[in-house]
Amino acid sequence: MPFSLQSNSSVNLNTILNAINWIIELRKIVNLRKYWWSEPLVNISDSELVFEWWNGGKKVTVYFSDLSSEFIKVWGADIDNEMEEGIAETNDQIEALWKWLAS
Repeated sequence: MPFSLQSNSSVNLNTILNAINWIIELRKIVNLRKYWWSEPLVNISDSELVFEWWNGGKKVTVYFSDLSSEFIKVWGADIDNEMEEGIAETNDQIEALWKWLAS
C-alpha cells in the first residue's frame, strides 16, 4: 500500500496505525476467502485517513480516526435508499463489508 505523508499533514500516528492494522486484517480475510481485491485510493485529510474502493456500481469509503473505522457503502445515486453507513472494526464487520463490495 504505497502512500506518503506530506510534512504538513496533521494525521496522528494512532490514526495511521489504525488504518494499517485494519487493512492488514482485510488482506488476511481476502486471501483466506479468495475474495476479489483492488488497491484502495488513499486520501489524507486534517484528522483522518480515507480508503476508497469501487467494484462495478458499488463503492466503499472507510474513514479512519485514531479510535474508529467508519464506512459508507454506495450502490446508486439515491442517497436515501442507495447508501448505508456503519462501523467496520471487528473482523466480522470488515469481512461483511468486503463481501458486499466483492459480490
